[in-house]
Amino acid sequence: MNDTLPPAALQSVAALASDGAEGSDAAEGSDAAEGSDAVEGSGDVRSDVRFARSFREAAPFIRAHRGRTFVLWLSGAMLEDAKLVTVVHDVSLLSSLGARIVLVLGTASQLDSEHSANGSQVVDEPQLRRITENVGAARIRLETLFSTGMPNSPMGGARMRLASGNFVVARPLGVIDGVDCRFSGTVRRIDAHAISSRLDDGDVVLLTELGYSRTGGVFFLDSAMLSATAAVALDADKLIGWVGGAGVTNERGVVAEMSIDDARRRANRMPPGKSATPELDRFLGACAEACEGGVRRAHVIRAADGGGLLGELFTRAGAGTLIRAGVFEGLRQATLDDLPDMMALLRPLERDGALRPRSQAELEQTIDRFVLAVQNQSLAACAAVHLSPEDGIAEIACVAVRAEYRDLGFADALLSYCEEQCRASGIARLFALSTQTVHWFLERGFVLGSASDLPSRDRSRAGGARRSKVLIKALG
Repeated sequence: MNDTLPPAALQSVAALASDGAEGSDAAEGSDAAEGSDAVEGSGDVRSDVRFARSFREAAPFIRAHRGRTFVLWLSGAMLEDAKLVTVVHDVSLLSSLGARIVLVLGTASQLDSEHSANGSQVVDEPQLRRITENVGAARIRLETLFSTGMPNSPMGGARMRLASGNFVVARPLGVIDGVDCRFSGTVRRIDAHAISSRLDDGDVVLLTELGYSRTGGVFFLDSAMLSATAAVALDADKLIGWVGGAGVTNERGVVAEMSIDDARRRANRMPPGKSATPELDRFLGACAEACEGGVRRAHVIRAADGGGLLGELFTRAGAGTLIRAGVFEGLRQATLDDLPDMMALLRPLERDGALRPRSQAELEQTIDRFVLAVQNQSLAACAAVHLSPEDGIAEIACVAVRAEYRDLGFADALLSYCEEQCRASGIARLFALSTQTVHWFLERGFVLGSASDLPSRDRSRAGGARRSKVLIKALG
């Protein structure tokens, strides 16, 4: 990341979380900003405080994303001028913050419903000619947008370079179940070394849905699967794509997080050509492929969300749907048969004062609230979540990890699972009572609270003989 960022970049990073911070910052607005230099900027104290708070909250994400490789899939839904301008502005900002960006351009998603053979697209010569023209026009449009640099725009001082070329070696799909797929192809090889060299030089790399064979042929590629293949070949940290429509939803709204298996089930729920959301289904399948291939996280963003990319990357609540390898893999509900192993895990921590002592009878009565992390057929960690939908709050308790499995992410996986359980129940806040692991919770977005933040039945447990600290987390 540059030592100094252009003002427009700072404004973009700060603005991305302003909506989520508006309510909490308003109460302390004037006191927090009194006498600060920020007041000179706009004269609106509350606005400047929100700017500063949002920018600070983005800082951990800015550091985490520096030097990381992101593959971004631009579906046909993103090729409208206004949306494309927003993408270029946000990609420019990400690049200025030190991220390495590969764009994968998809212009021909409409072929999903026009020509297919058992799920594989069939492209004839006139269609290939039209796709080639569309790709060329979209590439020129992107190059034009990346070349702009008006001083008072998000591109001011950016000097972006967009690099494209024959990075993708393709081969024809051939004949599938008696159907000649003609000019439809699949990826044979990604020239990861050449792409990485361009990324090292600070370029944004552009891949299109056209691949080139060793024999001089040109083939149409499924751009969603191309993005997954490129992400795996480049050892990317993230695969991110925009889709039209409502995105990944259920009866409660946008799904915040899902497993690889869930993504694959959603992608395959309808036969090819029958889905009402073919673009989304294609990309969910690509996300599952990428995560199984080693990509750490995949994200689905709605094309209609103008700030979706920055909101997903730089806020805790996110703006789309996160898919990641191992999100809840190896986790399961506890049963009474697990009690001996659970007690063996909990008793030493209870003796040390890290956990509140629980009798066997109490564990039996609350066994259905425990979730276990199992590794190599043995208990690695556990946690309990006590849901109180009527109070709009839940408790995570009894988080315990065996010594040999610490620092391997099991506690984080259990916390993520509990948070998802809360969201599924419409619960907006999560609390914990802790004596020795306060900082672990603080590092994961909790803040110190007080007994008054808890339901009345739980207030007596705050403080007391154990002097437990109250920690609260707002769930996006």
